Amino acid sequence: MATLSVSNITSNVTTDNGQPGNFFGQPVEFFRVASGGASADTVAITPRFIRNIKTVMSELGTTNALVASNSASSVTLTLSTGTVTAAGFDVWIFGQRDPG
Repeated sequence: MATLSVSNITSNVTTDNGQPGNFFGQPVEFFRVASGGASADTVAITPRFIRNIKTVMSELGTTNALVASNSASSVTLTLSTGTVTAAGFDVWIFGQRDPG
């Protein structure tokens, strides 16, 4: 089991000086995970602007331990069984924005 590196690519995706995107009124930050992962590898992500993560979307099969009733400011994804990352993959994190 290895820990994969991740980069915040929000400023490459949005045109608002690196501010989070907006998807149906919900702030979203974008991340790219490095290639070379395999089943059970993990990646820890702490968004820059989002302080209450509501959901995570990934291009690959991953699991996370988010609980609907809790407020999370970071998330750890685990690659699912049979998943191998020959190339990097993207992750989108949706939630409530930091009021500060």
